[in-house]
Amino acid sequence: MWERERSMREELISVIIPTYNRRDKVTYAVKSVLDQTYSNIEVIIIDDASTDNTEAEIKKIKDDRIRYIYLEKNHGAAGARNVGIKEANGTYIAFQDSDDIWEKEKLEKQMDFMQKNPSAKVCFTQVELIDENGENIDKQESELLSLYNSRQKNREEWIRFFFFVGNSLLPTLLFEKELLDIVGGFKLNYCQTHDFE
Repeated sequence: MWERERSMREELISVIIPTYNRRDKVTYAVKSVLDQTYSNIEVIIIDDASTDNTEAEIKKIKDDRIRYIYLEKNHGAAGARNVGIKEANGTYIAFQDSDDIWEKEKLEKQMDFMQKNPSAKVCFTQVELIDENGENIDKQESELLSLYNSRQKNREEWIRFFFFVGNSLLPTLLFEKELLDIVGGFKLNYCQTHDFE
């Protein structure tokens, strides 16, 4: 048991952050990943042809775990994520949106869950809603929050819920990279609904 626990803690997580013209927000997203209590990560930032000098903001962050990739042509979120997936070296993948912030223990708690549930290949978290200034707006957006933080009894109910009601899964997911090898990444014809796909 101790050997498995040790190896899980040493697993590399590839965090993929697609961004497009979010110069004013992306550094907060990146720093919330770099500040994780689980530190064995690589952060792959896919700049999807930004024109707002996003690169200069990213370059201000000095951390060897960051890899910055600039795409000359805009691929959309699904295409940018696929580029990040191809570049990922981790056993696990996590997606972060360039305007979201993670709690410091997010990845540690998820890796702990995966360790305690070895048959699980994926897990996700609940969310708190914030405005453009990072202020909590759970009370103002209570209907949306209840949608994101609802609970279902089993896998079938979760899948039905995600399909018919909606989800906030992508920035909360942690999953084994091999799952993407099986499904082949995101299909580009679902560019606006790649999270559903």
